[in-house]
Amino acid sequence: MTTRLYLDTARMGLMTPSVQQITREYTKLLACEGCSLSFEEFLWNGSAAWSSQYRNRFPALAEWDNPDGLKRRLRRLAGLSNDLPTYLASRSSELFRIAARLVCRNGRRILTTETEWPGYMSILEQQSHVTDGKIIRVPTPCQQESNDLNVVRQFAEVWRSHKCDALFLSAINHLGRRLPVAEIIDALEPRPMFVIIDGAQHFGHVPAESLAEKCDVYIAGCHKWLGAGVPVGMALCCREATVAEFEAEVKRCVLDGTITDPLLRLLELHRLQDTEHCGETVNVCPLLNCRAAVADATDFVLCGSELLANRVSNARAILDQLGPSTWKLRTSFKTGILTLQGHDTESHQVDPKSIRCVFQERGIAVSTFVGGIVRLSMPTRFLTDTERNSVVRSLRRAA
Repeated sequence: MTTRLYLDTARMGLMTPSVQQITREYTKLLACEGCSLSFEEFLWNGSAAWSSQYRNRFPALAEWDNPDGLKRRLRRLAGLSNDLPTYLASRSSELFRIAARLVCRNGRRILTTETEWPGYMSILEQQSHVTDGKIIRVPTPCQQESNDLNVVRQFAEVWRSHKCDALFLSAINHLGRRLPVAEIIDALEPRPMFVIIDGAQHFGHVPAESLAEKCDVYIAGCHKWLGAGVPVGMALCCREATVAEFEAEVKRCVLDGTITDPLLRLLELHRLQDTEHCGETVNVCPLLNCRAAVADATDFVLCGSELLANRVSNARAILDQLGPSTWKLRTSFKTGILTLQGHDTESHQVDPKSIRCVFQERGIAVSTFVGGIVRLSMPTRFLTDTERNSVVRSLRRAA
């Protein structure tokens, strides 16, 4: 059935209008230029050399300047005013792998939580084995049962008692749980040697909160809340002290072939002016899509708090209409992400795809996880009565 209500943004966001336009123009441009020298000049130097006819024919593409310009815009959107290095890749996991190596080299006991993204935790565990480090996991309570002050105290106590020296936290995890990350970092004594923040669910979602300045490396993607439409991972170096080490590790991995991500290799080899290792044909569409998505982020920059409030209102309205039910709230919905789990342990055995199908039958796209968990990412516009009724009916049927 055709999707009429998309509530799966925490996994993959819908393309923004400018991204849709630039994708169409990119296809037309490829039909004309392919991988010509003219196209390469456009990729690295923008459209300044284009004729007025070309600029009129491809108005969205004409806004592209170069990869460095995109990186500066992403840093500004993340709340950073400096121009320290930014790395872009087709997969954020490749960038996290580099950051994980550094956090394990700088710290011996790394503090994190029990509910981080499993893929990242697997990478972190692999790297900690290499350096003989240890990962300390904080059990995170349901946020509606514990206020931020208690959470900060809990982290500070575990940090001290386990003599931790490095930190990895997600600002908002994949289930929608939001931690007071800035307050946690400020409360840790002695200060962390290295901090990684996973901003996958935070970047382009939570306004007026720059966590990037609190860490060494901020990892995020542009295909979720920013709406770039295709996976684009980014790593922002946020402290001067981190730059040399991160740059050296990226360079080493690019030149020895450890990095397999084609987009990251292309950008870094060009930056290093290394033509010897070039040769692979790379899809650069993600860069152009990302630039268009940033251009469409004006509403987020100007009205982000209001848009987030709308998401939260939608979540509250669904809960109120659902009333007492067989669903329980897994995390606070103050992120505008409503995460529910069945009360009955028998429901925890239901195949996640089966639950998704129940919603899709009513034209609703949602995220589902093992354990009978449903995640609904609320839109910034208010849901209609019909849409809200469909969501509630689907929840009752899936229970």
